[in-house]
Amino acid sequence: MQPTDTLRWLDGRETNFQAAAVPGDICNHSTGGDCEVRGSGPTPLAGSLQAIQDYVVPIRTTDSVNACRGYSVILLTDGAESCNGTPTTAAAALFAAGIKVYVIGVSIVAGDQASLNAIAAAGGTTSAFFTSNSAQLSAALASIVEGAIKFEVCNGLDDDCDGNVDE
Repeated sequence: MQPTDTLRWLDGRETNFQAAAVPGDICNHSTGGDCEVRGSGPTPLAGSLQAIQDYVVPIRTTDSVNACRGYSVILLTDGAESCNGTPTTAAAALFAAGIKVYVIGVSIVAGDQASLNAIAAAGGTTSAFFTSNSAQLSAALASIVEGAIKFEVCNGLDDDCDGNVDE
C-alpha cells in the first residue's frame, strides 16, 4: 500500500464503492475499490495511548542512541475519548518517558476539539491538528514529519545524530 492509497480513504469521494468486508482489503481496496473511512464503535484514546506506551517505552529504553533520536506517536482519531479513560494522563506519561504525542482529529465536531487539544498539550505538542479532507490530512502529517527532522547546528553537539559534530 502506498501513502496515497491511504489518502484515498479520506478524500470525500467514493468513486467505486464495494461493500466487501475482507479483513485487510475492506472495500476491495487493492483492486480499485474506493470507499471513505467510517468510524464505528467506541473511541478508546487512553487505552490506545497506554498500548503505545507499553510497546514503545521498552524499545526507547534499550535504544543505544535514544539520547539523540526523537520518539513521537501520532494519535489519529475521529472523535473524543468514549471509553471512560483519561487520555491526557496517558499522553503526559508518554511525554514524561520522552515520547511526544501528536494528535490529528479527522472530521471532529467543535465540541470535541478542546479535549483533543488537551491531549496534544499533555503530550508536549501544544495543540491538535484538525482535518476534514485529504489535503488537510496530508499537510498535518507533513508538518509533523518536518518538525521531527533534525538539523546540524554549530554548537559542539551532534544535533542530527549522524556521528559527526558540527559538520
